[in-house]
Amino acid sequence: MPISMPKINVAINVTTHKKKSLSIPHKKMAS
Repeated sequence: MPISMPKINVAINVTTHKKKSLSIPHKKMAS
């Protein structure tokens, strides 16, 4: 991962995580 764009990488990771969370039951999110 390039250190030059940490904020962009974090944004992509968060977006991907949210999309995956919408596709699966929210049982994991409850933890």
